[in-house]
Amino acid sequence: MRLLNPSSVKIIKIDYTNQGFDEKYNKTKIQLKISASAPSVTDISDRNVLGDRVNFYVRKSICGSFSAANQTNDLFNPAFSNRYVITTTDVIWI
Repeated sequence: MRLLNPSSVKIIKIDYTNQGFDEKYNKTKIQLKISASAPSVTDISDRNVLGDRVNFYVRKSICGSFSAANQTNDLFNPAFSNRYVITTTDVIWI
């Protein structure tokens, strides 16, 4: 219920790791690690939920940018581009 109120989230940085060629998707696999700050959200479980939403919207944005929403599931996990399959790790809270 606490997360129904507006929360301010600041994306600090996005790092990535090239995990090599993924034969399942026939694409190079990239894993994103997002660092974020949300000083008003101090509860760990709330941050986990908020982190899931951040990752969801990052993956959704990637699919939208590459018109690849029809290639993935409702959670946009994994996200796709023409040459890459993209996943996310848990958000790092700073």
